[in-house]
Amino acid sequence: MILRNGGFVLRINELLLKDRDVVRAVIIHELVHMRLKSRWHNDKFYSMLFTYIDEEEYWRLYERMNEIVADHLIQRLRQQRQR
Repeated sequence: MILRNGGFVLRINELLLKDRDVVRAVIIHELVHMRLKSRWHNDKFYSMLFTYIDEEEYWRLYERMNEIVADHLIQRLRQQRQR
């Protein structure tokens, strides 16, 4: 999935599209980058981010996103070993 806004391009790994809440968190995260016109994660970034999404919810979804990607990579490695 690709969303364009001026010079910003948002790509979302299709694995994440299965979890609507994760997608929402990723989009909010990236829209904050666009709004600040910055790619950095600093106090200003997190301050704005947490006005749009609850901090605990964000970190829970961030962990879920990493689990989805890690599970997929582990699965691919197992498949490669079986060949």
